[in-house]
Amino acid sequence: MKIPSGITDQFVYFVAVDATDFTSRETGLSSFTVTRSRNGATAATMTTPTVNETSVSLLPGVYELLLDEDMTIGAGNESEEMCFHITHTGMAPVTRTIELYLSIPDQVWDEVLTGGHNDMDSASQFLKNTQLRGDDAQAGDATHITLATAAVATDDIYNGAVIALTGGTGEGQVRTIIDYVGSTKVAEVDRAWTVNPASGTRYSIKATADPGAVLALLPSALVSGRMDSNMSAINDVNAAAVRLALSAGQMIPGTVDNTAFTATTTILESDDITEDTADNFNGRNILWTSGIMIASMTDITDYALTGGRGRFTVSTMPETPGDDDTFIVI
Repeated sequence: MKIPSGITDQFVYFVAVDATDFTSRETGLSSFTVTRSRNGATAATMTTPTVNETSVSLLPGVYELLLDEDMTIGAGNESEEMCFHITHTGMAPVTRTIELYLSIPDQVWDEVLTGGHNDMDSASQFLKNTQLRGDDAQAGDATHITLATAAVATDDIYNGAVIALTGGTGEGQVRTIIDYVGSTKVAEVDRAWTVNPASGTRYSIKATADPGAVLALLPSALVSGRMDSNMSAINDVNAAAVRLALSAGQMIPGTVDNTAFTATTTILESDDITEDTADNFNGRNILWTSGIMIASMTDITDYALTGGRGRFTVSTMPETPGDDDTFIVI
């Protein structure tokens, strides 16, 4: 049985049978003792277990236990198993297990699909593994939130990531992190909260800007933007390695050059991309691999060679890239 983390109004059924013959149904029982353990924790007796007899006439011996204690999984986990051991004088002991799992509320999906993000790219990020989750966020103002103590204390590490409030004050809101201060663990978001988050707000961060997480999506054989020639197969499939090598070979690395032209939120130049065909990269995308825009992506609307440097015009970015920031054209 699977139950979303934090839900305390669900029941699990069990059958009470005689402790001697293990067959006869036991009816009219009350005052059960229930011991629980979640994710390997020390067993604990439920304080006031609620057990109802379902129906003496229609379902004799069937009881329902309300699951209302210790029902929230630990930060950083996607799911946890929980065990309940139920005993009563004259009844054979019963053991039931459930799975608690992280659930993204419907409000979050509504916001992703029809709200400020309004595209399936944002929705797809929520299908990836959670990079960070917290349930002890502190109060934020109109455009900020202080993350949990588990957050990484490195500036800009979550820049470009999507944050969803999954419980508590402001639940259901989705924003993009545009600036993260590691020393204070404060994240600035791209637009004002409809309801400011408060202490105890739960959240999930997807597609973290940790460059290691981005590079982990490619095999270790991918070296300097090209497939290692020694890589002959992926999961024993030769064709997969060939296709990945071909696609990787079309990724073009670049570095922002602000010596002759200072980048803006829509235009940048690179001194290591010198393609002289105008519009050659139009319609492709820039994926940032360092700097304030790391792990974010924008589309190229115009390209030209200017003064020996490739000049890219892109859709408006939330931040201005800095000199020597790196990217790849994909």
